Amino acid sequence: AWGLPGDFRQSNAEPVTQPDHFGARNSKLVAMLDQGHHRVQLEAEDWDRLVTWIDTNSLFYGTFLPDLQQQQQAGGRIPGPGLE
Repeated sequence: AWGLPGDFRQSNAEPVTQPDHFGARNSKLVAMLDQGHHRVQLEAEDWDRLVTWIDTNSLFYGTFLPDLQQQQQAGGRIPGPGLE
């Protein structure tokens, strides 16, 4: 369903991104770690791995089922993926 017009926060639409709106530069996780959250210190290689994972659009949805995506988008918990 990607490519539908609309607000990605309201539907499964592909967002038009703005600089620094997505990715590691606007990540709450990166900000917490950069400020020394619980004295966590990452090596350069770990930072590279984390930032790359975030900047390559790490998978937000834990499912491809639209009803569970809506539940997750609304902040609800969803079951883990089924095993094949």
